[in-house]
Amino acid sequence: MFVSRGSLLGVFLFITIAGVALSYKIYYQGQQVDTNNTALLSEKLPVLHAVSEIEQALSEHERINYEFYATQDAQTFTRNQSQNQNLVDKQLSALALHSVDASVLSKIKDYIHQQRQLSEDLLFQLTRGTYPEQWDKSRALLSDMTNLGNMIRPQLMELSLQVEEDLKVTQTLSSEQLHTMSNLVIIYSMIIIGIAIFGGYQLSIFFKEAIEKKKLAHFVERNPNAVLSLDWNGHITYLNPAAELLEDAINFPSIFQQVEIKINELKSISQSHLSWQFNRHDLDFLATIHKHNDIQTFTLYLENITQRRKAERELEFLAFNDPLTSLPNRRRMELDGIEWLQQAESHLLALVVIGIDRFSQITTTHGYQVGDEILNSVKERIQTSLSMLPERDIQAKLYRFTGAKFTLLLKSTTKEAIDDWTPRLIQEVQSSLLSFIANSHGHFYLHLSFGVSNNLQSRHQFSQLLQNADAAYTTARKTGSNQICFFSDDMQNRERQRLQMETDLRIAKDSQQFNLVYQPKINTKTLKIMGVEALIRWQHPTSGFVSPAEFIPVAEQSGLIIEIGSWIIDQVCQQIAIWRQQKLSQITCAINISPFQFLHHDFIEQLDVAIAKHQVPSSSVELEITEGLLMHDLQRSVEILKQLHRRGFKISIDDFGTGYSSLAYLKLFPLDKLKIDKSFIDNISSNGADRSIVRTIIDLAKHLNLKVVAEGVETLEQFELLNEYQCDEIQGYYFSKPISAQAIIEFSHEH
Repeated sequence: MFVSRGSLLGVFLFITIAGVALSYKIYYQGQQVDTNNTALLSEKLPVLHAVSEIEQALSEHERINYEFYATQDAQTFTRNQSQNQNLVDKQLSALALHSVDASVLSKIKDYIHQQRQLSEDLLFQLTRGTYPEQWDKSRALLSDMTNLGNMIRPQLMELSLQVEEDLKVTQTLSSEQLHTMSNLVIIYSMIIIGIAIFGGYQLSIFFKEAIEKKKLAHFVERNPNAVLSLDWNGHITYLNPAAELLEDAINFPSIFQQVEIKINELKSISQSHLSWQFNRHDLDFLATIHKHNDIQTFTLYLENITQRRKAERELEFLAFNDPLTSLPNRRRMELDGIEWLQQAESHLLALVVIGIDRFSQITTTHGYQVGDEILNSVKERIQTSLSMLPERDIQAKLYRFTGAKFTLLLKSTTKEAIDDWTPRLIQEVQSSLLSFIANSHGHFYLHLSFGVSNNLQSRHQFSQLLQNADAAYTTARKTGSNQICFFSDDMQNRERQRLQMETDLRIAKDSQQFNLVYQPKINTKTLKIMGVEALIRWQHPTSGFVSPAEFIPVAEQSGLIIEIGSWIIDQVCQQIAIWRQQKLSQITCAINISPFQFLHHDFIEQLDVAIAKHQVPSSSVELEITEGLLMHDLQRSVEILKQLHRRGFKISIDDFGTGYSSLAYLKLFPLDKLKIDKSFIDNISSNGADRSIVRTIIDLAKHLNLKVVAEGVETLEQFELLNEYQCDEIQGYYFSKPISAQAIIEFSHEH
């Protein structure tokens, strides 16, 4: 609905008249408010001020008289009294000028006159009266004066209440007038807003219709696609500018043969339009022709969809190909593998997973761009190796798998061909990488690991084939660099057992299946117990005792070692606290620390929390760390050891002599003990080389001011030799096997 111009003019006049009337009303109300405020300022407020001054003067009058009674200073009394009376007279005169209750004002004046008379009598008594009667009379006069003051104040309060009542009336009247003004303004504003909304709505309709008409007028002319009008016989009657430009790029007559076919088809059917695609001069077009029966014409639209088709082809390529190497991707491999497995009755399928060893070190050191270049170089060498081998009834296809992995899918009619061709291919690829890969960032020598599986092991499921090949690849990587591993059922069983053990470990951690035992360490000279080593034990509810050698590696691989290690630290500190309560304060307890635990970000915090929780000294906790752990990240290891040393923890090198650390680094570590590995102790009685090694380790420790612990001591002869070599402490079955915490108490009483 659109309002006429006359209606809009009437609305404008209404707004003008209403605005003038509202302005007059607001002005009138404002004058009334101003009159009320003027009366308030000139009449009421002075009365309140005068009443307040008189009240203060009365209090001052009493104070002056009581002060005179106390000091008998007549001169000061007379001066102060005169000033106060002048102030009261002034305020009484001010009250007389305003419309106040005459009877109340008369009472106030009479009371004030009486007070002044009492003051004169007080002056007389204190200056001329006879002692002691003068003091009794003065006190009586002061009492009368106070009573008069109490009589005056209600009269003053009455005047104040009269003024306050008048103020309330004036305020109510002003509020009503202001409220009326506000309502008028709000009503007028709402009318204006309503009219503005209505007017805006009408204007929006007007402008929208104008824009639509303008768009329709220019739609065909400015359409980026070609638009042609055709008569009922298919002759061109109009071309828009885009069609004129297109006419120069393509040959219209060549496409109009197809247009005529579509026109004839449209005439014979009830459908109003037809669409089709065609290509001219490497350009793709979508053509749509519309039939207008009412005016016997056709409209032909030609849309250039070249970029759209290009994007669709690119998306289709990326869906099944790797953008970096342009190789088919994992999704393409899975589809091909499923298709090839469907031919398994007549063909054998094999899958080779190929991974670049230590690829993450390259990307960490040189960046991902260098890593991308190396991936492409490896791809090219694998492809070259494929091309150099005779096919021999082998079909091979290379894919980019994930990260630094490629996969090779092989198909043949015979198992012999697969078994012969696969190792030869791997050998050829390995040989191709004997020469370095060179790029702008340097020369790189690479090794690859290979995992191989075939569909005889996968039960005709490609996902199983891929899983087996990847498991073989993982095994190859674990056994070292540049390795080849063929999948076997034992490998699958081992992996399944490892996963089951990981699950059981998680359950064991939460269901208290772990416990600690302690093996004593004995002083070789005094044969007294000096400390113990805490050893974890796992009693599985169905499998029974599980050796730490079996479950500790699984715990480290799964990350559970962090939680288990934290539990051990807490249990050890709790047990130390119990022993100290039973007067075994000399015992230190050693804890074996996993490399993963040692380098964990909150390892030191775990120790701090445990010793604070159980209130044990840090010196009663000994941390056993292997040589290999320290050399893994030397700088960080030294920093952690220094922090532990500053906190007072004892630190020992476990299995010393079996690692690969340089003796030059040994002096960098803040250590307390060296622990000789059991492998050297086992044959110390019969093997001269082992005796020399043990003696050398002990001498080295003595020169570094370190104590030496020999573990695995099982015979008297071993003990006597170690005592002769001045080994400080002995640990092994010769003195005791690992025992419970309670048994340690009994053992300590014997040693």
